[in-house]
Amino acid sequence: MDSIRIKNLRSLVDTGDMEIKPLNIILGSNSSGKSSFLRFFPLLKQTINRKIRGVLFWSGYDQNDVDFGDFETALNNQEGHDKMEFSFSFNITRSELLRFFRLYKLKRQDYWQKIPKFNKTTISICLEKNNGNGLETISRVTIPIFGEDITINVSNKKINIGNRKYRLLTSDNGYLYRLDSIFHLNNLLDSEEIIKKELGTIIEEINSDDLPIILEYRDIIKKDLIKLFKVNQDNEEYEIIKVKELTKNELIIYKDMLLINFLETILKISDNYITSYFNKSVYIAPIRATAERYYRLRNLSIEEVDSSGRNLVDFLYNLDNIKFQQFQEWTNEFLGFQVEKDGIGHDGINKGYVSIYIRKNGDQNRYNLSDTGFGYSQILPIVTQLWFIAYNARKKPYFLNSPPTTIIIEQPELHLHPKLQSKLISAICSLADRNFRFIIETHSETIINKIGDLIYKRKINNEDVNLKIFSKRNNELETIVESSTYDAEGFLENWPIGFFDEEDYL
Repeated sequence: MDSIRIKNLRSLVDTGDMEIKPLNIILGSNSSGKSSFLRFFPLLKQTINRKIRGVLFWSGYDQNDVDFGDFETALNNQEGHDKMEFSFSFNITRSELLRFFRLYKLKRQDYWQKIPKFNKTTISICLEKNNGNGLETISRVTIPIFGEDITINVSNKKINIGNRKYRLLTSDNGYLYRLDSIFHLNNLLDSEEIIKKELGTIIEEINSDDLPIILEYRDIIKKDLIKLFKVNQDNEEYEIIKVKELTKNELIIYKDMLLINFLETILKISDNYITSYFNKSVYIAPIRATAERYYRLRNLSIEEVDSSGRNLVDFLYNLDNIKFQQFQEWTNEFLGFQVEKDGIGHDGINKGYVSIYIRKNGDQNRYNLSDTGFGYSQILPIVTQLWFIAYNARKKPYFLNSPPTTIIIEQPELHLHPKLQSKLISAICSLADRNFRFIIETHSETIINKIGDLIYKRKINNEDVNLKIFSKRNNELETIVESSTYDAEGFLENWPIGFFDEEDYL
């Protein structure tokens, strides 16, 4: 994902294009809209595999979900703001197109190889209230293809290509509604039916030898276009074989139909990419579980630590001895301590109850997590997720191409000594690359300064760091997002004077 843009979500009237770099730092005063942006990621993730009536699962289901209420409460309440819009920019390469065709067993590989690489695809999805049932619905989807802006107006059943309009026809395969999708873009249109309807009135016959003359994208689409005009008449299938004389307007319609044919494929790829991207995101909440002296083990298979770390102990006990040892080595290297745990049925402990311990580098003694202070219990959910994501990335087959993992952390510095804050951000920077994206909301001057130090020491490139500063205006109803940067030596540029001064930023 190259960038995300949000319009009219709470105070986020328009964030502009929020570029997603390996390390993204979100700053600003309290109630400036930072959390709305960060929690947009788990909002979309919690929508996946949920059968809901609207588009997004706003209220969540359990304590690990984020809660925006509903569409109306999440919508910016300034007058005239009745729609919400999300834009996603990402790359679609030729290899990804071919992989998609193979996955769905589409027979297009031979000539789709001629499609040029997409430098960037941006899809915008607009939501508005359905007056019939009071729920939100997708009213418009916009996406550029080959330099043409194509808008699917779901509300009025039209497809706009420039100033030209065509009737929107959808598939009858409603039973194929997928739960493993967020926006269900694959159900928006039936390109084959649209093309047959629009071209049926101007085509008498098609000759493949004539197509290269009249079709701008002939090398890409020639065989598909012929295939689409195999029709049934009197129960006999036949292929029309000659093209009549075409006017300029008819040629434009031809071109538009080629775009619509390609549009359906791009919508499917975009739907898969967006869903996969947010499904791989990891959100860590600012309020994390406190330490306990004893933990009751549950017979659960845990795939990841939840947003508040409540299942951390179960997760650690799901690791085999080799993985757990690797986890200890990683925390020792980056943070200067290791986690230890009781064996099941440890002497002196009731069956089913265990304890977690911290042992600092060079210390002969280990200490129960509840005796180490609040900071360790707050940092453990973060560092456990970091290690586990990095561990799984090393096992990922090289031939699998998927979106990067995005880790969203709210206030990682809570209850941490500045020294431990520095170690934590150093560990994060060591992982920030094309496979990992970090979005971190912080109030910590220590973290900001440490990033500059790591840039100076060439531990991370300044071009891989994104600083976004949130503030409010218009009677606190609208968030403004401004950018700051680090130079190559780690010095801040475009930094607001007095940002960390108490009287200016509360």
